[in-house]
Amino acid sequence: MVRAAAFACAAFYAGTGLNGKRCIPPLGPVGETVTLTAEDYVVVMTNGHSGDLAIEEQVLRLPHAYLGVVGSRSKIAFVNKTLMDRGIPEDALRKVHTPIGTPIRAVTPAEIAVSILGELICCRAEIREGEMPAHHGCPMHE
Repeated sequence: MVRAAAFACAAFYAGTGLNGKRCIPPLGPVGETVTLTAEDYVVVMTNGHSGDLAIEEQVLRLPHAYLGVVGSRSKIAFVNKTLMDRGIPEDALRKVHTPIGTPIRAVTPAEIAVSILGELICCRAEIREGEMPAHHGCPMHE
């Protein structure tokens, strides 16, 4: 998991069985901090466009099973345009779960955490069952 603020990180994988590695310090070289594999789930939660951009670009160039990013529609649009300008294929961006979370109308931090964890569990089940949906239901991709 990638998080700018490491508080509550353990709550995202406590008891889930997800292959969470650890929280990575913000904006550090992801490949030097942790080795990602095609079985790893990455969640990007930073406080700004530049943090998301730096981490998301690195992760998109590395193997991973899942990439989810927190953000508003305007933040996501800015990051996606910049990533495409830097050579990230549009197809790769369509696979990014953003904004992250299941649509449960979450408002509080605890509800948002449950929403995100629900999406991670659902994606893990889909992969385990051999399902790789072309459309994962994120509002940005409707």
